[in-house]
Amino acid sequence: MNSEMEFYYTWFENYLSQYLSCKDSKVIVNYELKREHTYRVRDNILKIGKKLNLDKNNLKLCEIIGLFHDVGRFKQYYDYGTFSDAITGSHGKISINVLIECDVLKHLKEDEKDIVLKSIDYHNCFYIPKSESGDIKFFSRLIRDADKLDAFYLETDKNEDRRYDLEELSCEKEYSEEIIRDIMESRQVDFKNIKYKYDRKLAILGLIFDLCYNQSYEIFETERYLSRIFKDLPEDIEIDRIFSHCNNYIKCKLNSM
Repeated sequence: MNSEMEFYYTWFENYLSQYLSCKDSKVIVNYELKREHTYRVRDNILKIGKKLNLDKNNLKLCEIIGLFHDVGRFKQYYDYGTFSDAITGSHGKISINVLIECDVLKHLKEDEKDIVLKSIDYHNCFYIPKSESGDIKFFSRLIRDADKLDAFYLETDKNEDRRYDLEELSCEKEYSEEIIRDIMESRQVDFKNIKYKYDRKLAILGLIFDLCYNQSYEIFETERYLSRIFKDLPEDIEIDRIFSHCNNYIKCKLNSM
């Protein structure tokens, strides 16, 4: 690791230490889970970047974006006691403010700094603005894919200590028709429509329709996320129909590589 990357990792761990010193174990677990998420997303974006044969400098930008994409999560939870952007505003923007206030990106050129900050800003948006430059769109798509891949991982993870402010969902029905319709029409689900027991799992699955790079589908397939997610869903005709649709969609993406 070169001295520049050592600086970023040292700063990141030092920054986190102020939050990890909290005495409340229920709070600490949230910080630790976000730290673990950060490093998995860092690994994901580097994995995609290497599959795309990016050069050394672009891989460096990928690593920085992955490391800092959720740095605002810690301040968000400290200030508000929640990870809900609906309550706090975008955690991407909180991350940007932290990086700017601490002058963390001072070693980067101005165009590189712009790429990092805007990619972090857009990583959790529903869409990337069409007016953005090609480089910003490229890196924004990379971090969005890397983040989604970890969402699939978390949805198949059996860690009972996960506490991502998951709201109590109604058991009146197992899933919503609106969410089924979005998936069958190959579009990502609006999380505002999550109401019932399995809606969240299906909504996470719907993120496959917003993956940007075929290399991300390759990772999705290698990790067997589709079958692992469906393993926890009820066995009925509707779910079978969704599985077939998603499976065919992914195979089409892989066959186009």
